[in-house]
Formats: sequence, structure tokens, C-alpha cells
Amino acid sequence: MSSEKPSEGKSLVVGSEILPTEAVEGAKKAPGKSFEDSGSATFSSFSQENKGFWGKMSDAGKNIAIKAYEGFSRISGADRAVASLQIAYSRFWLDRHEEKNVGLKNKIDGIDLKNGALSQSKKEIESAIKDLEKEKFPGVESLQLKLKGLDQQQAGLLNQKDKLQSKFEARENKVKMYANRRDRVADRLINRYSEKLEPVEKELENLQTSRDQSDLFMAAMEARHEGQEANLVKIEKRKEKIEESLRRGGVSEKEITKTVASLSDIVVRGRQCMRDERDALSRQQEKINKKIMAVDAKANPYRDKKEKFIRVKNGRPINIEMDARKTTHEFTGTEEMKTHTRQETSYFAEEDGKEEERGKPLEVGGSPEADESLESEGRLKITAYILTWNELMRKKYAKDAKPKLIDKKDFLSATRLSENTAMS
Repeated sequence: MSSEKPSEGKSLVVGSEILPTEAVEGAKKAPGKSFEDSGSATFSSFSQENKGFWGKMSDAGKNIAIKAYEGFSRISGADRAVASLQIAYSRFWLDRHEEKNVGLKNKIDGIDLKNGALSQSKKEIESAIKDLEKEKFPGVESLQLKLKGLDQQQAGLLNQKDKLQSKFEARENKVKMYANRRDRVADRLINRYSEKLEPVEKELENLQTSRDQSDLFMAAMEARHEGQEANLVKIEKRKEKIEESLRRGGVSEKEITKTVASLSDIVVRGRQCMRDERDALSRQQEKINKKIMAVDAKANPYRDKKEKFIRVKNGRPINIEMDARKTTHEFTGTEEMKTHTRQETSYFAEEDGKEEERGKPLEVGGSPEADESLESEGRLKITAYILTWNELMRKKYAKDAKPKLIDKKDFLSATRLSENTAMS
């Protein structure tokens, strides 16, 4: 199917192009001018091949094409054929864009899964950073750098998702556009067949009323016939009694027949009248039923076509759930510059008003009072730090913690610090 969109309304095929109503009407309103000069925007949109095809046509040929269009537009079935093509065209592109959107949704779901995995990794790293900061251990900065890398990966995935979701949203609107275009054409046809059905349905309604009346007459007639039949049976019994009485009196059968002839005639004519009345009403009912059958058969094609286009409208686009996008918070501040000034540090401790030699380890504590003073100031002995570190490594690595444990003797020997050295 061509990807060119046909115009609304009637159209005429020229070459491989669809010539819409506006083009033909423009040519009709500009006698003596060529089709190209009639100001039709459609001609300018023709392919070079079909421009050449139309340009080579003589004026007589163009007039024949326009007259053919006029005849085509007067055919009652032409509009239905064009409308059916328009519905098929819209349904084709609706299905095509839906299929593409399903593919885009699958890609977006894949990105969401990756993003979820990165978010879980970020939570674990953030938890580790909090633990290290709480215990005042080194290595926080390297984890923060890793966290920044994950943020950058997430930003890249979100950029990909935005591009895919923009395509998805554009196609979603195209799906709705083609669905609405299809529905408009279907509505036009549904209304047309409803108009066709209206007089037929009205006639069926009248025939149904007539048949209901006939059924009512039949029921009333049957009730009346039952009463008449009862009267005729009484007459027959009276006739039989008269015949028996006459026979007992020695009257001949011939005379008896003549005597009761009037009664017999009443019975015969009464039953014949009932049969005739019943037959007449039955013929009337049969005639009504035949009309109903004929009119109903006439209505069925219109009903079928109307139902067909109702079903077309009921074929709604699938609902693809997509989370609404959120606007990212924009950082509007600036990073504060620091001067990084350095403080002077004394490498000598004063004791009894005199300076010790540089590099000599400073002995701290020695008395419980001094230790308590250090602890109250938030400073611990170096042995406490070593014990805390080793305990943390055992909890974190269990059996694999041995290579990460610190030996107190080796550490003090390597750092030349005293066991009672206090650290802040």
C-alpha cells in the first residue's frame, strides 16, 4: 500500500496518484486553463512520473477524466468503495504504529530493568559509605566516585529512555489520529445505512403491528366460533330429537328429511361460514408473514453492513501503560571556591615547660585519670582503633578477614607509635 495519504471525500485515480475532489473542482472552476494553472496544490505534490503523465494528456483527455469523475461521484456505490478504502488505509497505519509502539515499549522496559539494577547497586554503596563514615574508616571517597559513575550510567539510560518515549508518544498520537479518522468514515457509513434502514424498519414495524392485530382477530374469532359451534351442536341435538319423534309417529324418512331440512341447512351453513372466515384470516396472516419475510430480507444487508462498520469502530487501539515522565530538578547554584590555607603544626610537645626532640613518640596516658580525660575529649588509644578495625573486618568478611586484620605489634613497630598514643 502506498504511504501517501488519500484526501478526504471522493477521489479520482490518475496514473498512480489519487486525485482529490479539490483538484477536480479547481479544474472545473477554471475553464480554458490547464490543470496545472488551476492553482491545485495536489498537482505540485505529484511525482515527476505522474506530472509527466498528466502533462502529456490533451485538454480533451483531461476533460474526459473530469467528466469520468463526475459520473463516478454520482454512483451510489462509489462513496462506499472510497470510504472502505479509507478505512482500510487508516486501519493499516493504525496497526503499523501500534506494532512499532509495542517494540518501543519493550525497549523502554529493558532500560527500566537496567536502571532498577543500578538503583539497587547505588543503595548498597550508599549504605557502605554510611557505615564507613560512622566508623571513621578510610575509603569513603573511592566509593563516592563509584557512586558518581553509577549516576552517570543512569543519566545515559534515562537519555535513551527519553528518546524512545518521545517516539512512543508521537506514535501513540498517530494511532489515535488514524483511529479517529477511521471512526469518522465508519460513522458516515453507519449513519448512511441507518438512513437506509429507517423506512424499512418502519415498514417492518407496521407489518408487525398488522400481524399482531391479525393474531388478535384470530383469537377473537376462535372464541366466537366456539360459541357458534356450541349453538350448532344444540341445533343438531334438537334435530335428532325431532327425527326420533317423527319416526316413532310413523313418518317416512323422506318426510322427516323435508321437515328437518331447515335445521340441517343452518348447521351446514354455520360451519361453512366459520371455515370460510378462518381461511380468510389465515390467508391474510400468511400474506402479512410473506411481506415481513420480504422486508426483513431487504433490511438484512443494510443491517449487516451497519454492524460491520460498528465492529470496525469497536476495534479500539490497545492500551499500552507507560509511566508519566517527571521533570528533572535543575541545579542552579555554583560550586564554592576554597583558598585551601594551611595551618601551622608543632612537631614538638611541651612537657614541664621544655620541648622534646622532634620525632620522639609522645607518651600519652599512664594513669587512669589521663585515659578518662582523653576518652571524654573523643580521643581513643591506638589499640582501641586496631581492635575496632579488626572487629569490623571479621563481621564483613568472616573467614576471609584474616589478610585484612592488623597486627598490633607490627603496626606499632612500623609507625613507631606508642601503645598509649591517643588519636582523634
